[in-house]
Amino acid sequence: MKRSTNRDLMVLTALAPMVELLLLSRGLRVNTSLVHVCVTLTCYQAGYLVADFVRRLGQNTLRPVTAGLMLLLGVSLIYWSWIFTAVLALAFSAALQAWRRSLKPASSVTPKKKNTMKAIGMAAGGLGALPNPVVIGACLTASVVLLIACRSAVQFTKVDPAAPTPGSALLLLGESVHHAHYFAYAYVMWARIAHLPLPLMGMLFIIGWIGYFLAEYLVRDRHRIFSPKAMALGHAVCSAAICAMVFTTSLAPTMLLWFTTGLAGGTAFMLGNGPQHPNRERFEDLGHVVGIGGAALVLAPVGTPVAALWLAVVLAAIAAAIFVAVPTNAQPLSRR
Repeated sequence: MKRSTNRDLMVLTALAPMVELLLLSRGLRVNTSLVHVCVTLTCYQAGYLVADFVRRLGQNTLRPVTAGLMLLLGVSLIYWSWIFTAVLALAFSAALQAWRRSLKPASSVTPKKKNTMKAIGMAAGGLGALPNPVVIGACLTASVVLLIACRSAVQFTKVDPAAPTPGSALLLLGESVHHAHYFAYAYVMWARIAHLPLPLMGMLFIIGWIGYFLAEYLVRDRHRIFSPKAMALGHAVCSAAICAMVFTTSLAPTMLLWFTTGLAGGTAFMLGNGPQHPNRERFEDLGHVVGIGGAALVLAPVGTPVAALWLAVVLAAIAAAIFVAVPTNAQPLSRR
């Protein structure tokens, strides 16, 4: 049973970033308003916030619902109506994450496997920029896989939250702002790149995440590190790199800066080693919505993607300041 649970979890883990980038690449291809794209992706991220409520439906309901919504999303991507697509994105994301969170307690997927599946999903996200038959074909295939192949049975279990550990409140705020800074620029920056090969956007997206994963892999297998100062320095570097993005629209330097933000922002993996709070996942999800929603708000009156980049610069700097303020007596949970 655990093997099938692991398989299903990996499929869902790949599907989440795939749909996320399908929405982005399709929105950029049809040349719709960037504000509309950001609102659609805000709805997609809002699905994470309500997923825990949707979990109560159970997998027997979530499986056909998620598969059906996947197919409807494929149709909406072809006949792009951003309001309809945004509503479907919210519903699909909530169902997918509810299903995924139901599987997580019973699975044993390693971080490396999880990150590999994320990368595969990202790479497929560029399909949204290809002709209509490819888009609907990809969504139909995903729908069939969800309906037929993913059939592991795990019942909903309510887990009582653990008590917060000392020093976790400030880190909770830092984590939320960390995610907000990322989502404020990670979608919008692609609209500024001159001569961007949209079908390859998913492959290029992985470049930043290689840096993010690398920051963790370089040290995680050796030490259980928790250093607020290192996280502060990383986010200061992020702020500077995003600032540099404002002054270029060329692909190569933007990708170098994208990798740099991933490597520097990847220091946030240390948050998992520090004092913990039971609402950590909820605040992480909130940071997603605040980041991309904030990008939509600053884009609406200005109309230029640069405004969202400046928002990310400020948020990264705020995250750095928060981590600097973490008390020195906020000790990690354990060391190896």
